[in-house]
Amino acid sequence: HAYACSEHEADVAALLDQFTPRGGSALVIGHSMGASFALGAASKLSVNRGVRIDGLCLLGAFAKAPAAASHPIFLLPPRVLTCVQPVLDSAFINAALHSETRSARSSEHAEIVQICKEISRQNPMHMCKAYYRQLQVPSDEALRSVAQPVLLLCGEADGVVPLSQTQELSVALSNATMRVVPKSSHQLMQERPNEVHAAIDEFLAPMLAQSVG
Repeated sequence: HAYACSEHEADVAALLDQFTPRGGSALVIGHSMGASFALGAASKLSVNRGVRIDGLCLLGAFAKAPAAASHPIFLLPPRVLTCVQPVLDSAFINAALHSETRSARSSEHAEIVQICKEISRQNPMHMCKAYYRQLQVPSDEALRSVAQPVLLLCGEADGVVPLSQTQELSVALSNATMRVVPKSSHQLMQERPNEVHAAIDEFLAPMLAQSVG
């Protein structure tokens, strides 16, 4: 089915299989449900031919499918959803951006808000309906098979993924480190890019040192 999570996972696995040299390795970075797709692909690639994932950096990752996946509003026809899309977009932005960002007191924050609004407006509702109605996260068994180091980054005020979910995910994974990024929400890579980059660089450092050695 179009937009099914299993198809997204297969796409990630196929891309890694296609573009990672034999005997090479990759670092996978995913945000929101992209983090779930990355985890699902990592669990499958653990037994795949010649492709090695050295680590995963996951931002705003889900332990459970978000509430939107079962919300009755996505039972409505796409034409009706298009009519209420401005309301849905506004609710998402309120949940995904920190209150300081939403205040748009600085030009940087105003730009982030504007970008989020423009991207949300471009989401066709038939796609959103199909996507949310099929949302799934990796099973506990799949999570247990992910042995690679995992960095879990989350915004301190994430209104889309509660911190408790990230904590639950960090327990389910055998080799995870969780870090909370202050003054950010679900779009932490936009709101606090320097902090996110620094955390990823720190996470990568021992892997790079090992590959050079």
